[in-house]
Amino acid sequence: MTDLDSAVSGLPITVGGRGRELPQLLESVPPSVPESCPLAGRPMPVESLSALRDANRHYSCLVFRWRPRRKRRSEYSRGNAAVLVAILVWIAIPVLTTVVLQTLSTRPSLSDLVVRPEAQAVDPRVLGWPDLVLAPERLQVRLLGYMMDDGGGVPDGKIVPGFVLLPDAGTALHPAHRVPAQMVRVQIRGAVECRFEFRRLVWVEGFLSHCQRLETDETHPLYCLGDAVVEKAGPGDILDFFTAPR
Repeated sequence: MTDLDSAVSGLPITVGGRGRELPQLLESVPPSVPESCPLAGRPMPVESLSALRDANRHYSCLVFRWRPRRKRRSEYSRGNAAVLVAILVWIAIPVLTTVVLQTLSTRPSLSDLVVRPEAQAVDPRVLGWPDLVLAPERLQVRLLGYMMDDGGGVPDGKIVPGFVLLPDAGTALHPAHRVPAQMVRVQIRGAVECRFEFRRLVWVEGFLSHCQRLETDETHPLYCLGDAVVEKAGPGDILDFFTAPR
């Protein structure tokens, strides 16, 4: 045994703020201490530094055996954070679903677009939606718009004798606004088959005229396009033939 071990031999150990020697503490160990604890039922005098380290390590099993476990503040914080995350997810899912549906189903509006100068020389004439009010009767025109039903719920793929053309397709959550002055009833040429496709961007070529309707009727189109031929269009046609008003 070294001089340092001799110096610390028999020193009292302070545990929990009480200066009691380790043998006295070990003699007062209650019977409920498990037998697996190295100090249960027998004293362990401190004779060296190594014994001191062993005593401190073994004594910890008694301390944790006597003191009830309490939840730490970090555990409460983790529980509160989990509840908060669950609430945010519950709120965010409907909002994100609405935003995604709204974004994916959005189509460019043609209501205010005007025909490019270089496209005005095309025959038949390409007509913009703002020009409908100034167009003469029985003028053969090409009009770009969205294929819509007349409110009766026509299924896609059905052969139809006509449909309603609108400058705005609406979205999956908000249907398109139906303003009579911006609605055209398309009447397909007799020998031509037209399969309906809801909200499809199409070119329609035909003869423009005013529809017969009551002045108080706010549900039917103001214009008709007779003897019409339908051709599918794409977003590139909007850029090639139309531009924003200056």
